Amino acid sequence: MVFGEIGAGKTTYARTLEARGVVRLSLDEWTIAATGDPVHVSAEVVERLLDQLMNLWPHMVRAGVSVVLDFGFWDRPRRDEVRRVAAELGANINLVHVRCPMDERRTRCVGRSSVQDGSYAIDEGAFEWITAHKSVDPLGTDEPHQVVDTA
Repeated sequence: MVFGEIGAGKTTYARTLEARGVVRLSLDEWTIAATGDPVHVSAEVVERLLDQLMNLWPHMVRAGVSVVLDFGFWDRPRRDEVRRVAAELGANINLVHVRCPMDERRTRCVGRSSVQDGSYAIDEGAFEWITAHKSVDPLGTDEPHQVVDTA
């Protein structure tokens, strides 16, 4: 599971795992591919795609595939659900907190001139709105994790 705030480098980190042979499931990329729109994101569509990906990854694990879940995992209940399902499957789960300072995250997001890499097009206003209005449940002391600082 890859956890982190907007622009922290979650997808870049997940791609490094993919390069080592792990299958990467990216909610952002699937959403953009399904809608064709990297700017206007419907929360309903994102939630439906996330539900589908949450149903898909256990089948992959049962088939012996290592999977990296690039979903952001801003909500604790979703992280708990993944841990519960992984335990039922007898699978190991690693939670990775990808982080960097807010100024760097802003620069990365606003600097994206293209969505060819599967990223949302986020301008300064969108970045400010997302960071002010989207709730991120911090990792609990009972959530073992590795920290990757991408600054």
